Amino acid sequence: MAKKTIFTKAKEILIAPWTESEGVLTAPTASAAIELASVIADSLTITQEDPETTDIDCETSDEPIYSVTTAGKYTVELNNASIDDEYLEKVMGWEKAGTNFVAPMSYAARYIAIQVGFTENSKYLYLPKVLIAPKLVFESLSTNIAYGTLSGTASSAKIGSDSSAKEAPIAILSAAVLTKSPGK
Repeated sequence: MAKKTIFTKAKEILIAPWTESEGVLTAPTASAAIELASVIADSLTITQEDPETTDIDCETSDEPIYSVTTAGKYTVELNNASIDDEYLEKVMGWEKAGTNFVAPMSYAARYIAIQVGFTENSKYLYLPKVLIAPKLVFESLSTNIAYGTLSGTASSAKIGSDSSAKEAPIAILSAAVLTKSPGK
């Protein structure tokens, strides 16, 4: 009987921002990862939407002339309770102003890679490129805490660097792509 692979109990959540220079996006390096050690329990969701079918109907028949089915998008959401300087600047896109941080005046597309490691197996869930809409939430602070919400949609990007590399929005990997930097 084959061994079951169960995905439960995230032991590590790493994110790495994509960088942009002169309009060119560059995938993050493995060591650019930021560990999210304070993700609020049960707030991490990675979901594939249902496939969508578009039919070109026929005037003289109930059967469509042609159907196009597209795979559902992968969406991600998580709530991170640790709103430190690195998170504000590299993930949320806030700017340092002396010893303070200020929010950007306008929306700018921000991409991150996300990797989740699990306690029940040695596999990793990896989304190489997620367009995020980050926001801070300060509400019900007498019974809750402030947190940063990352929500977004995965895009396809190259996974791997050898001849077996593929473009995909999500992968289950046997080895980590992102690594924690020493001291982080």
